[in-house]
Amino acid sequence: SIIRGIVKDSAGKPLSDIFVSLLSSGGDNGLDYNYGWTGSDGAYEILGVAPDNYRVLFNDDTGVYIPQFNGGVFTRKEASEIAVGTQSTTTVDATMKMGGVIKGTVRDADGAPIADARVGVRNTTDVEWDKWVTSAMGDYTITGLIDGNYFVDFYADNYDEQYYDGVDDPSKATLVPI
Repeated sequence: SIIRGIVKDSAGKPLSDIFVSLLSSGGDNGLDYNYGWTGSDGAYEILGVAPDNYRVLFNDDTGVYIPQFNGGVFTRKEASEIAVGTQSTTTVDATMKMGGVIKGTVRDADGAPIADARVGVRNTTDVEWDKWVTSAMGDYTITGLIDGNYFVDFYADNYDEQYYDGVDDPSKATLVPI
């Protein structure tokens, strides 16, 4: 069977190089290992899809657009299963939304940048932290964030963990809105 479609941005412009993967209801942790990328026209086609129920995940490796599932939702739990039969063609299009950005520089008490500091962000509705590492100049840019309020924490070797804006207690952290 085949799953195909077109991926565009909210203005209707085709998006190239979007990674499209199928997550089955069965299989190895729900990943069926079927995937593809969109071309310059935003089109993708995944061949040899076994009959099963799937969710389709669209991911922009550049981080500009928010990863999403079929139906324009952001979590696997929210996505509806798509039934694929034997020798069938199923069309699953997507319109991807640009994500928000949190960026900054991690510095020590004297103002010197801290390289290789870990920066974590967590939406107030999520339980898992996404982690990034600062550049040699202490800079970080976190892209592809869905709308919401975010905890931001910082940790580096030989430094105490801190939350934005300079506190060590997450309940006192200043949330960053997107």
